[in-house]
Amino acid sequence: MKKVIMLFTALCISMSAFGATIDEILASFSGLQSYRADFRQVTEIENFGKDEYVGRIYVVNKYRALWDYSYPYRQYYLFTSDRVDYYDSEIRQLVRQKNAEGNQNAITRLMLDIGNIRQNFHVTLSGENTLNLVPLSDIGVRYIKVDTDGSRITKVMSEDPTGNRTEVTFTNIHLNIDIDKKIFEPTVPAGTEIFEYN
Repeated sequence: MKKVIMLFTALCISMSAFGATIDEILASFSGLQSYRADFRQVTEIENFGKDEYVGRIYVVNKYRALWDYSYPYRQYYLFTSDRVDYYDSEIRQLVRQKNAEGNQNAITRLMLDIGNIRQNFHVTLSGENTLNLVPLSDIGVRYIKVDTDGSRITKVMSEDPTGNRTEVTFTNIHLNIDIDKKIFEPTVPAGTEIFEYN
């Protein structure tokens, strides 16, 4: 079963302090050029229980994003503005497809064009440190909630229309660092089956 991942890359957007307004928080998005962080993802599939994953995320704003999983086995999701590649070492397959509706597409919109978040989501603030994002159209996700610690986004929670929930916690966050673009050109072993969908 294809893993549900909630790929919200506003994970390390700087904010001035607790109590910032939505406009101030969103304005800080425009200065974010790149980020890298370790993540722990827990996905709860309706009637199937929970799965846990660990890895590292790399993002260059408006260019590419890579979720590189190391546990429980090697896999990755590579996002560009119009495509997603999914590699699974367990079944030795690489799937390349145009972005479609669903969790991945919803989060890709955030990952690669964070400054324009209001084009796709209604944004509200709960308390002092949680952003609530509700899609303006049917893009395959009911909501995304984003927790901050006052300077960075530290956790993202989401739910899709079938009730599947994902929580991603970020640590070891680095903002606006140089990321070698070769990171976004991962290789797969010889013999990997490759499927192309347009």
